[in-house]
Amino acid sequence: MQSNIFPGNTTITVRKSTANATPTTVKSFSVSEGQTVKIYADVTAMKADGSEIGGLDLYAMFYRQAAGDVTKQGYTDGLPVNKTAGTTIDVEFVANTVSQQIDVKVTGITATTVKWLINIKKEILS
Repeated sequence: MQSNIFPGNTTITVRKSTANATPTTVKSFSVSEGQTVKIYADVTAMKADGSEIGGLDLYAMFYRQAAGDVTKQGYTDGLPVNKTAGTTIDVEFVANTVSQQIDVKVTGITATTVKWLINIKKEILS
């Protein structure tokens, strides 16, 4: 097995349920000054009753200058892997300039429980 030659690179799995269409932060990653960070997410979502499903693959690049704020440099809106017609689920990466973090946010469906499984990979270049 190859060792991690880039310290700080991680892969995590997040399981979450949402009950409404309010954007919800499910994970945040700090960005240090002078870092470039690429975030990938493989997302699976399902209404609790199984009547609607969705899958998205997305990624984004972020950079933080010395004494500056974290900024999003480029991104995909989410490549649908599979999505039931009419499903309004969404996932986004947000540059949080208050906490200097990348927030991973999900948006579910109004008055509906949605179960989420998100595999997130973070790559850092300093």
